[in-house]
Amino acid sequence: MALKPIDLQVLFSRLNELSREQAVQKELLVHQQTVKTSELLKETEQKTHTVTHPSEVEQGETEKIRNERKGKGQRYPAGARPSKPSSDQKENQDEDIPVEVVKDPNLGKNIDLTG
Repeated sequence: MALKPIDLQVLFSRLNELSREQAVQKELLVHQQTVKTSELLKETEQKTHTVTHPSEVEQGETEKIRNERKGKGQRYPAGARPSKPSSDQKENQDEDIPVEVVKDPNLGKNIDLTG
């Protein structure tokens, strides 16, 4: 099947339309990327300037803070102090923790007078 001159005329006339369509497709990808990056920049900018509520904070972080406060004698916010343990609870705590006393036989026997 040979190409006729009329076919070539149609192809050449459509050549401009096809090149425009391909250029638009290439520009569309670039445009989509720039729009997406601008959205991400706006979102991160908004996140940096907003205050997160405690419900949005991860549960693990709050548990870690609570565990640290139990182990250490840190200050508590007003009204959030733990209640003092009763005498029964104190006795149970003393029984649970074994006390080890280490005695050195040479401790306190030598006095350094040169120092």
